[in-house]
Amino acid sequence: MLISLEWLKQYVDVNENIEELDRALTMIGQEVEAIEVQGKYLDNVVIGHIVEYGRHPEADKLSLLKINVGEEEPIQIVCGAPNHKEGDKVVVARIGAVLPGDFKIKKSKIRGVESFGMCCSKAELGLGKDHSGIIILPEDAPVGMEYREYARLNDTVFELEITPNRPDCLSHIGIAREIAAYYGREVKYPKIEKLQDVTLTDDTLDIAIEDTERCKRFAGRIIRGVKVGESPEWLKKRIMAMGLNTINNIVDISNFVMFEYNQPIHIYDLKEIAGGKIVARRGKAGEKLVTLMEQEIDVNDELVIADGEKPSGLAGIMGGLGSGIKDDTQDIFIEVAYFVPEFIRKAGRKFGIVSDAGYRNERGTDMENVPTVLDRVTDLVLQLADPQSVGKMVDVYPTKYESCEIILDIAKLRRFAGKDIEKERKIDKMRKEFISSVSHELKTPIAIINNYCEGLKEGIADDKETADFYLSLIHISEPTRRT
Repeated sequence: MLISLEWLKQYVDVNENIEELDRALTMIGQEVEAIEVQGKYLDNVVIGHIVEYGRHPEADKLSLLKINVGEEEPIQIVCGAPNHKEGDKVVVARIGAVLPGDFKIKKSKIRGVESFGMCCSKAELGLGKDHSGIIILPEDAPVGMEYREYARLNDTVFELEITPNRPDCLSHIGIAREIAAYYGREVKYPKIEKLQDVTLTDDTLDIAIEDTERCKRFAGRIIRGVKVGESPEWLKKRIMAMGLNTINNIVDISNFVMFEYNQPIHIYDLKEIAGGKIVARRGKAGEKLVTLMEQEIDVNDELVIADGEKPSGLAGIMGGLGSGIKDDTQDIFIEVAYFVPEFIRKAGRKFGIVSDAGYRNERGTDMENVPTVLDRVTDLVLQLADPQSVGKMVDVYPTKYESCEIILDIAKLRRFAGKDIEKERKIDKMRKEFISSVSHELKTPIAIINNYCEGLKEGIADDKETADFYLSLIHISEPTRRT
């Protein structure tokens, strides 16, 4: 799981340096496998302004540029890219820059003409795969500014190894809860900004769950008149930090919320849903589905999401080829659902399909959080896609989630920990983020685990495991405070 530090700071105050945060995450039980500091290859990479444009005297396909990089005199650069002209703002690697692959920028001669730097593409800076042309910046990009500062490429990304019983930590909010409990801080959950001011319409689909063994909750909403387009820079940055390419504002919103809440979302082009109906059911004999990866599969007896005529997706794993968002999409249907993990795991292995959605659904998501996630996605669509109308939520939830109660024996916990534990202080620390309530009426408190910690129930089979569970929550090894 990749965790962006800048993104994480949206949900919890983090003032510690990288080394301390690395140590804290390890103490919490989230092993840090790697740390990537973004922008580390951007020293001596600045914004330049092409003030003169001409052809190279010895090569028709090369241009000879004079570029203002914020100094008294412009520098001369020979460039082979096809997509620039006089007046463009570009990204310039100056002499002394070291780009990915240990590519050192030096004064050079290209076909007999001196060049004092290089105009860069995203691929050359390690910021993407596009090497078809150099980066062209907006006209108001400030000449001479470090590109790292301009593009806000100052993030640090942690790669964490999340254990199978902690799927709640496959998200930025999940890790924020861990950090908050460790340091005794508060989690700042996302606020719904625009949805609360919208009058919802009665525009809905008929939603049903026929396979209640494998699908426990299904919520959805129609939104009409969206404008599909490029995502804003802040959203692009978040998606790229997760190692994904940005697609468009609608798809990027669904991915953003998935990495925010650990809840996969599927957004359909509404016109592709036949019969005004969406249902979670078993696939029928002979039914086929072509996935978004253009793989045809036989979905007989598999859990599918279907419309009134055909399967539209392999539930919890991947949508069908025709169901996704296109450039001309105007109306959408948002699906947020809870699927039983073991069935998702079996289906993923059967068809050899690996996806971010399947990875999360086969480990377990938060059944109780489905409406919150749907509202969060809707609110972002309102902010970024200027829709004309928003339908009310339809939430099919036949069997409600049952909370898990665990006996906390303080005396046993003290014996296993090997040190004294102040009951009230430690329970209060746990209560902040991991348990929803504690009954003190009995001599031995009863704790009710929060729904998003469902995976923890698997590790409390005996006394020692119960103690280990609670020690993992209260973090007996106190954090070292730096002054």
